[in-house]
Amino acid sequence: MIHLSECLCKLDHYSPARTAQTAGAKPVLQSTAERLKKLDELFKSGAITKGEYDAKRKEILDSL
Repeated sequence: MIHLSECLCKLDHYSPARTAQTAGAKPVLQSTAERLKKLDELFKSGAITKGEYDAKRKEILDSL
C-alpha cells in the first residue's frame, strides 16, 4: 500500500523549486500540468483524501 507522505513527496521531488536545489544533478522538471495529473491519479485511486487533494492542488497552483 502506498503511504500518503510517499505520494506527496514524489510530487514535491519533481517540483521546479526542489530540482533547482539539487546540486550537481541534472534537473528533472515536471510541468504543473503533469504534477496536477499525478495528483488527480492519486486521488482517484484512493491514495489520498479529498482534503489532501485540495490542499496539494492549491499548493501547486499557488507556486505559479
